[in-house]
Amino acid sequence: ERIMCLHSLHHFRSFAGIGRLLVECRRVLTRGGRLYLLDHWGSFWLRGLFRILEWRCPLYPAVARRFGAQLREEHDAIFWWLTEWRRLHEELRTAGFIVEHHTRTAAFLHLRCRPDE
Repeated sequence: ERIMCLHSLHHFRSFAGIGRLLVECRRVLTRGGRLYLLDHWGSFWLRGLFRILEWRCPLYPAVARRFGAQLREEHDAIFWWLTEWRRLHEELRTAGFIVEHHTRTAAFLHLRCRPDE
């Protein structure tokens, strides 16, 4: 009935992988079900924040240092996604979804999709 994909699309590192995920979501989603997607998008503010957090700085709070380490480890995947996220709508259409709701905040992209029945 519901499938939620939260902060994971950038880990696929290509739209081929994301396309396969979406096709599988469409296959298992029940009639009237919804796909919910939440991930970062390439806003100016988010890119700047991520660049700052990547710096190794002992003055940062512990949580910021840990997140900075994660950003350094996953830099290529994260910044690939921040550049390419706009292609997601095309992949959703190809997989058989209609975007019902699309909003963006300073950091996050929120999508609610339904099967194209």
